[in-house]
Amino acid sequence: PRGDCWWPTFSGIAASYNFYPFGDMRPEDGVAYVAMGLGKSVVDGIEALRFCPMHPRVLPQFGSTRDTLKNAQRRFYAVALDRYDYIPDLGGDGALRLLETGPALAAGLAPSVASTYLPSGDVVRDGVAAGGTPLATFAPILRGSAFPLAEVLTHLLRVTQRGMGGPVEMEFAVDLAPGEEGPRVFHLLQVRPMPVERQAAGGLPEGADLDRALVVSRRALGNGRKHRLADLVVVRPDLPRSATREAAAAIEAVNADLRREDTGYVLIGPGRWGSQDPWLGIPVTWAQINAVRAIVECDFADLCVEPSQGSHFFHNLTAFGVAFLMAGSTERGSRVDFDRLAALPAVREMMGGAVRHVRLDTPVDVLVDGATGRGVIL
Repeated sequence: PRGDCWWPTFSGIAASYNFYPFGDMRPEDGVAYVAMGLGKSVVDGIEALRFCPMHPRVLPQFGSTRDTLKNAQRRFYAVALDRYDYIPDLGGDGALRLLETGPALAAGLAPSVASTYLPSGDVVRDGVAAGGTPLATFAPILRGSAFPLAEVLTHLLRVTQRGMGGPVEMEFAVDLAPGEEGPRVFHLLQVRPMPVERQAAGGLPEGADLDRALVVSRRALGNGRKHRLADLVVVRPDLPRSATREAAAAIEAVNADLRREDTGYVLIGPGRWGSQDPWLGIPVTWAQINAVRAIVECDFADLCVEPSQGSHFFHNLTAFGVAFLMAGSTERGSRVDFDRLAALPAVREMMGGAVRHVRLDTPVDVLVDGATGRGVIL
C-alpha cells in the first residue's frame, strides 16, 4: 500500500507482432505498451508508452525535450483502499482512483520509471533530481538497469508464441520496491492468441484489379480494412516545395470540416508528412490532420524523399491506428494514380488546384496486410 491507495509500479500489454515497425525494427520483434499504475490506462488508451522490446531505446515520442514534456504520462490509476462502502462488480470502476504522476514520483514511490525536467537547462535527466519536475518516462528501465523489462518481454513473447502456435498478446504488471535491495516482481497476468485479420492474396483481395487501384504500396504499415472512406484530400506531386506551409494550412481547413462531420478521409501527397523541414514535406501537425484514417506518402515531382518513419509524427499514426502507405519510387511496384485522381470532380480546390478535396459516390476500400507490408486503395 502507498498511503490510502495501492498500485503496481507499472502495468502493460505486449504483442509478439508489430504492425507498425519503423527504423530497423521487424514486425516479429513485437511491441509493448506500459503505464505507471494499473493497466486500465493502457487498455483504455488513456496514456501509455509504446516501445519495441527488441529496440527499447528507440522512443520517437521522446525525441526532444518538448516531445518528452508532451508525451510523458501524467495520470495513473490506483485502487482506493479507503472505499469500504463500495461493493465491487464486473463493470464498475468505483474502487479506482485517478492520481497525478508528479506527486507520486516526487515522493519517491516509483523511482524506476522517473525522469526529471530541469527548466534551468531545458533538459530531461533520468531519475528524480532536486529543482525539477518529475516525469514518468521509464528511462531508468528502458535505457538503464533498473529492471530488465525488455529482456523479460522478449523471452516471454518468444516462449508463449511457440507454445500457442501463433502470435500472442499478454498482460502483465511489475512491482518494484524502492531501493536496490527491495523485491522486483514481474506478474504475468494473461496470455491469449493475438487476433490478426489476414487479407487474401498476400495483402490484396482475391480478384482485385490492380490496374484500377488508386494506390498500390509494397511498404505499408497497419493491418486490416478501413471501409467506406468516401473523402480524399489530394496534394499534387508538382506542388512547389516552397509552398508546403500554405498546403498545410489548406489541409487543416478541410480536416476541420471533416472532423465536424465526423468523417474520416484518405490523405495523399508528396514528401514526408509531418516533416519539420518544409522543403522535404508538408509540415502538418497531428492537430491539423486528426480526422485522417489513411495516409499515402509519395515523391515530389522534383525530389525523392525517404519515408517519414521514426519521427515523432509517426507516434500518432500508431496510437490512432492510421494506415500508412508508402508509394515512392524507391518502393518498387508502388504507385499512385494521380491521373485518375485529377479526373475526379472536387468538392473544394485550393492553391490553384494543388490541394483538392474529393468526395466519391462509391467509397474506397483501404486494405493493409501487416504481415506482408502490402497495401492497396481500391
